[in-house]
Amino acid sequence: MKIKLLLLVAIAAGAFYAWRDMPGLRNKLTGTVDKYGGWTESARKDDPVGFIEYAEAELAKDLAAFEQSRADLAAGKKSAEEGLIQNRTMHTAAVELASEIKIEFQVAEPTSSYPVKVSGKSYTREELIEQVRLILLERDSYAAITKEYEEVIDLVKAQQGEVLTQITETKAALTMLPAKKELARIQKLTGEADELLSQVRTLLGENQDMRDTLGDSPVRSVSELTNAKAAPAAGDGPNPMAFLQD
Repeated sequence: MKIKLLLLVAIAAGAFYAWRDMPGLRNKLTGTVDKYGGWTESARKDDPVGFIEYAEAELAKDLAAFEQSRADLAAGKKSAEEGLIQNRTMHTAAVELASEIKIEFQVAEPTSSYPVKVSGKSYTREELIEQVRLILLERDSYAAITKEYEEVIDLVKAQQGEVLTQITETKAALTMLPAKKELARIQKLTGEADELLSQVRTLLGENQDMRDTLGDSPVRSVSELTNAKAAPAAGDGPNPMAFLQD
């Protein structure tokens, strides 16, 4: 019985100190925080110090996450730019090789003077047609992946601008909050300060939206971009004879 009594006293003491020292908890227990854990206007006014302490902790986490995302986006953009250059180069090579084969075909076709040599290799008529078919498929694939990389880079650039905005606003809020917290401790919050707290609450929501958005990175590797494309159905793809005879 004595042990149970001591345990109850310890629990009661812990609850008292939590009530006294954790204003955010105090508001949750009294129902001044909404069911989603966000601070209502009433909660901010009842316990501005608690809200500021909560906001400082959350904004610090947001800032760290945004700084990491900024670095990740920069690395992703560099990788995408490298992929873009690589695929543009391969697309250009495919276009030039297809054109070279087309010239050889149009020279040989009227007199059936096969085999013909292309890039040091001899081709029969059938082999030449099959070769150009494969090159045209690769040409179109490189063109499609190049377009994907261009879109990825544009999206990353837009996200970089949005992340920089959130970093700037978050840093500004973190700079101002300590002074407002001291004012709140002595119950001297002005209407301007209360407006700031409302803006901070809005900023917390915007930061969460941004973190959700950044969770799905658009940056993918060449193999991922290639695998994301459906394989052409039978009969699809470029017509090699139409290309060669044009």
